[in-house]
Amino acid sequence: MNLILMDHISYNARPFLDDISIKGPKTRYNNKVIYNREGDIRRFVVKHIVTLDKVLYDIERAGLTVHSGKLQFLCIQMKIVSYIIDARGRYPDAARI
Repeated sequence: MNLILMDHISYNARPFLDDISIKGPKTRYNNKVIYNREGDIRRFVVKHIVTLDKVLYDIERAGLTVHSGKLQFLCIQMKIVSYIIDARGRYPDAARI
């Protein structure tokens, strides 16, 4: 995973063995809305989707697949390997301490 995601590690993605968390933007751009044909969408969501697309492209280019049952997109908070990850950062899961 380190070789496949070397362009993204520590900037956009963090692999944990076979799990990958993809970081969202550090700012919400004051919830600025971008207008397009499909409707209104916030700028930070667009930036996160672009990052997600780049990471998934590199995974696909390497010939790997992802398990659809493990996918979680655009989450506010998630648990990975006994850590809780959210907009404030990464900290240990209180249930595991």
